[in-house]
Amino acid sequence: MKKNARETAFALILTLVFLAAAGFIISRHEIWRDEAQAWLLAKESRTLDDLALRIKFDGHQALWYWGLFVVSRFTSSPAAMQILHLLIAAAAVFLFARFAPFPRAARILFAFSYYAFYEYGVISRNYGIGVLTLFFFCAVWKQRRRSLLLPALALLLMAQTNSTMVIPAVAFAIVSTGEAFFLRKEGRPRFLVFAAVVVLIGLGIGLYQSLPDQSSIYAKSIDVEVQPHKAYFIYRMIGKAFLALPDPGLHFWGKSILNRYASAPVTTPLLSGLILLFALVAMLDRPRALAFGVMAGGALCVFYYAAYLGYMRHHGALFIVFLAAMWVAAEEKAVPWGGAFLRGVARWGRKAAPAVVTGLLAIQTAGTAIAAAYEVQLPFSQGKRTAAYIEEYGLKDHVLVGDVPYAMSTVSAYLGRPIYLPRLERWATYTPWIEEVHRNTGMTEIMAAAERLSRETGKEYLLVLAYPLGEGSLRTRRLRPVAVFGGAIVEDEYFYLYQRDKRGVRS
Repeated sequence: MKKNARETAFALILTLVFLAAAGFIISRHEIWRDEAQAWLLAKESRTLDDLALRIKFDGHQALWYWGLFVVSRFTSSPAAMQILHLLIAAAAVFLFARFAPFPRAARILFAFSYYAFYEYGVISRNYGIGVLTLFFFCAVWKQRRRSLLLPALALLLMAQTNSTMVIPAVAFAIVSTGEAFFLRKEGRPRFLVFAAVVVLIGLGIGLYQSLPDQSSIYAKSIDVEVQPHKAYFIYRMIGKAFLALPDPGLHFWGKSILNRYASAPVTTPLLSGLILLFALVAMLDRPRALAFGVMAGGALCVFYYAAYLGYMRHHGALFIVFLAAMWVAAEEKAVPWGGAFLRGVARWGRKAAPAVVTGLLAIQTAGTAIAAAYEVQLPFSQGKRTAAYIEEYGLKDHVLVGDVPYAMSTVSAYLGRPIYLPRLERWATYTPWIEEVHRNTGMTEIMAAAERLSRETGKEYLLVLAYPLGEGSLRTRRLRPVAVFGGAIVEDEYFYLYQRDKRGVRS
């Protein structure tokens, strides 16, 4: 069997194993509000234009939503979204396993690393499709000298996935443009002008989509205030993002185990420094890869600083960009420069790169084991169980009144019906991220809305709350607890059901 055929067979087998393992964990994964938000936005949109208007309040690119729009024409079950996302994650695994210039051990470990398997595999968000398009670009990078059509298409798609992928798309576009500019005219690739137009259009659309509507709560000005503590936080975050080891416990998600130890203020900045130093050394004599890594990684850090600090799932883009940079570096010819010492350092970096990448992926695989263990044992969100209870006990036709608004989307997605949200004064399934979400609405207003809707419809109301009510509040408002759903991994997706207490009311 030829080498290409062997590599293809290896990639297919690994992808099938990934599908089986990730599919099992997904079958135990209850979607949370951000997953539900995207699904409901797409499901309730009548046309793609309608979908574009709804997305503008969330400030996301459209490619993931377009996929959900198509799938939601055939089914209303959120499980369809999870299946689609699993296939996208599997495609990214296949591309990495088949084309990434890393040892087989690294490619195997990548399939089960924390970001590839859990954050961008099990949890259905628009990050997975961003990784897929980035790896698609890396896979066709070698073709740029013959034709730029496929690399241009990859960059166009990458810019339509999420904001953290627009940044590496811009960085790769700059590197490719610079490379083409310095080539002699007869050596320039075909379709250069056409590819440049395609990339510019894609980047323009992607950047435009990242700007939310002015009435959205995300339409805030960029933070350019000098805050050394914030910059230091982002610097320390680099090491935690590369290791990606969640802190074991009920609420492990988004929390690094490195924060648990008293030595963290010393170890995390040291770890970040070592990672940055190694990345520089490993690409020291690969100017294109180095330029991409510096631009993309630096711009991501600026994005975290000025626009959105984010969580581990967002910071994972730094590690994915690092892999992409190492990928293109391995396929780039070395450019010796400097003295003997620097050339020796660069050679050491090249030789050490496969072992370092493999080691980082091995550590992240341990992070996957932690996450998967809790996923199997515990609900990620209690929205699914709450919806099942409401259906099982015949409460679905009650007047459902919910608070806090953003937490209700998970229940609505599984119920397949809207919930009245007093803070927004409307029936809704997902949360429109507008300023009125944060209006000061208390239990007095919530109860008034429930009573009014009950009178208007002639039906009993059921309060679906994301927080418990005290005994005093229950007595004062003549409510009784119906059910409590706690113990979820997402700590603010516990749900509490209350009904009118008729026991103390005389007929």
